Amino acid sequence: MPLLRAYVFFSGANLAEAEKELCSYLSLQEFFTRSLKAGSRTIASGKELIVSPVDGTLSIIGEVQDGMMIQAKGRSYSLSNLLKQSDLVKYFEGGKYLVFYLAPGDYHRIHSPCNAEVHSCIFVHGGLLPVNPQATRLYKNLFVYNERLITFLECRGNLSAMVQIGALNVGSIQTLYNINHPNRSFFEKGEEMARFEMGSTVVLLFEKERFAFLDTLRAPSKICLGNAIGQWT
Repeated sequence: MPLLRAYVFFSGANLAEAEKELCSYLSLQEFFTRSLKAGSRTIASGKELIVSPVDGTLSIIGEVQDGMMIQAKGRSYSLSNLLKQSDLVKYFEGGKYLVFYLAPGDYHRIHSPCNAEVHSCIFVHGGLLPVNPQATRLYKNLFVYNERLITFLECRGNLSAMVQIGALNVGSIQTLYNINHPNRSFFEKGEEMARFEMGSTVVLLFEKERFAFLDTLRAPSKICLGNAIGQWT
């Protein structure tokens, strides 16, 4: 318990939103993957609206240009390498993307950004370097070096990709769908899809000319699960 209290203090985790009292968590990992109290998050309504799948920091909003994406100032990486040269890469050339960083104190469950069916998944073995803001500036090709799970989603005829990137001490990403047989797994907007066993980063991509950011969206900025980030065009 002293270790858990110290973790909460230094990470800034919000105990008021946790589903259970701190004394009810039997390990640091159990607290790290905690649920939120019912009603802690409001999911933006509207069929056209897409929402943030996580709590965290919206660190980058951008557009894929010449097959490249921004990791940090002065650092770029390849879309095809991120998606492991999937046959679906072509759909995201010129598309929009967002990067969400989940700090140690954040809620670490991942939810669907829209009413969506899981199209397919790719698990990529890799390293587990840290992905905090300092690391993204330091390490070249960090997001394509680290272990990651790539989940392709279909929503109202539109394709999106959600890339869950592992990090230091993050050796496990748990999903509520079978990554070997994901087809016909449907999730409503805001419904839980997966969780990090420890903190990391999510990259969300959309097809070219199918998605527009909200005019009020800014990066870097704090964001909560369910906040509107854009809409289908």
